[in-house]
Amino acid sequence: PNMVNIGPAAAKKLAEQGYRWSGHTHPGADYNVLMPSTGDKDVLKQFPQETSVIYNSSGKYYIFGKE
Repeated sequence: PNMVNIGPAAAKKLAEQGYRWSGHTHPGADYNVLMPSTGDKDVLKQFPQETSVIYNSSGKYYIFGKE
């Protein structure tokens, strides 16, 4: 109920098919919901791009990288 069912293995398959991890949402309007989890970074590491973005429920966003 509080996470997307995607991990590094599934992300790698998507990357191989040409997909990008452009962005995703975290529910809530507080700034702290914009912080990437370890899982967010692990998924991003499977894609060739260096950054992705997290949006909160009020439309604010945070750009994060692989490190």
